[in-house]
Amino acid sequence: MLFLGVNAQSPYINYSYTVDLNGNYTYTFTPDKVKLEQDYPLDYSNPEADYTFFWSFGDGDYSFKEEIVHTYKSTQTIDVMLIATPRYSPIDPPPAFYSFITVHKGNYSNVNDDPMVLISREPRPAYNSFAIVNYENTLSIPIQKAKLRFYFNTQHFEYFDEQLFNSEMNISTTTDTALLPKYDNYITYDVGNLAPKEKHTILIELQTLLGAMGDLGEPLPELYLRAELYYEVNSSKGIVEYTVQDYTMVTKAVGGWDPNDKLALTNSLFYNNMAAQEWVDYRINFQNIGLAPAKNVEIIDTFSFDLDSSTFVFNQYYHPKKAIYSGFSYVYDSATRILKCNFSNINLDGTKQRGITNMEETKGYVEFKIKTMRKQIFNPSLFTHIDSCLPYYQIENRAYISFDNADTIATNIATTDLYISSNASCFTPHSSSTPLFTVVPNPIKGGNIVIRVTNLPPTFGGFNTSNISFNLYNSTFSTATCSLNPSFSSLSTNHQITLHPSCLSTGINYLVIIFSGQTYLVLVVK
Repeated sequence: MLFLGVNAQSPYINYSYTVDLNGNYTYTFTPDKVKLEQDYPLDYSNPEADYTFFWSFGDGDYSFKEEIVHTYKSTQTIDVMLIATPRYSPIDPPPAFYSFITVHKGNYSNVNDDPMVLISREPRPAYNSFAIVNYENTLSIPIQKAKLRFYFNTQHFEYFDEQLFNSEMNISTTTDTALLPKYDNYITYDVGNLAPKEKHTILIELQTLLGAMGDLGEPLPELYLRAELYYEVNSSKGIVEYTVQDYTMVTKAVGGWDPNDKLALTNSLFYNNMAAQEWVDYRINFQNIGLAPAKNVEIIDTFSFDLDSSTFVFNQYYHPKKAIYSGFSYVYDSATRILKCNFSNINLDGTKQRGITNMEETKGYVEFKIKTMRKQIFNPSLFTHIDSCLPYYQIENRAYISFDNADTIATNIATTDLYISSNASCFTPHSSSTPLFTVVPNPIKGGNIVIRVTNLPPTFGGFNTSNISFNLYNSTFSTATCSLNPSFSSLSTNHQITLHPSCLSTGINYLVIIFSGQTYLVLVVK
């Protein structure tokens, strides 16, 4: 067995072949999967982290199976592609992997009953998927000079690349806003002459754009991909087009390939450069991946102390049978910071249920928003100065989802990077005549806190345990009792203090410094 190795976070492509009595070579392709790690609480039931697969065999045939047997029709050097997308795992999807092999003559097996247009994996902003276009001369007569149009919306997708297998030629790209709102652009391919029932496939690589998520507070927009096979005939009235095939696929974007996930959203999908007391919009997606409909779905979300519980606003909920089964309710308790959402008797179809082909019928979501804290969980009047405005800190949240009587599933951790300006996080303006305590770097990476002190007079003799003291508090501003073991050093008028705390917690910490009768608050993030 031969195999192609790549980096440690990526699957391998393995293949072997067999030869029959007629000399035909049949290849077996398998991925050598790397075990995926999960980031879920151990006391909750979660599906085993795994992959979804998409194979392209370099001749126009493809498969979504994990292991596939394929026979080629000619001897040639060919490019086999595998895209393995992780689910239920926090790692980013690996790129496509290629294995260059010399294949041998065999029976051609490029026959499938798939729709004219489908997609290799669900569209996710900033990631690529392949639109799979299967075109066929369905007529009983041959057609000449056939052409194929592929339509998409440039607000949702950006053309990235293509794979052509049968002498097709990309001849033009046309912008047509009259096709809005579904489309505004189409690519035309010359696919040549086609015999009756002759069928081929092209792959069009598209990058999903942030616009595919739509506006916050609104349902996810439907995304349209359309293909049209036609041929032209010269007549007395000019060139007349005759359509052979015309098919439209409808899908929706996802924020992650885990079907039960939590997203922190803005119009640009992920937050950057936020200030305190700004809105964070959350969407919790859920999907029934079972064998039967789920009658009841419950979602529980507990909010971080970095979010202002008094500002919670529920936006909307969705499931595909909302118009028929409207049994939805939610309860939010600002004191405990817990949101409970209940869908009752909604009969949400399962992905493995017999007869279910539209995966959108198995999904739902809830959306709400809440503001970030100003960090005034303490009384700022207790402090003379509040120093060391943090460059950023992270807000983390996860939700918990239950389907009927099944075990509760924990979602991923939705992380928001909150960048704080000095006006937002420093409650007391700092005077140039008072010492400035700055933690460097901040956030810190290790267990020690290094404080640089400036604005001290040149005559200052240095710090010691008799003229300065420290107290460390955790994120809820309750005292953390531990030894800080300070050490001091100085260079000219710049002084440095290193603390070696035994109780520094991950996230926000509050360091209270008492020096020369003044009280300083320094925010430290680990």
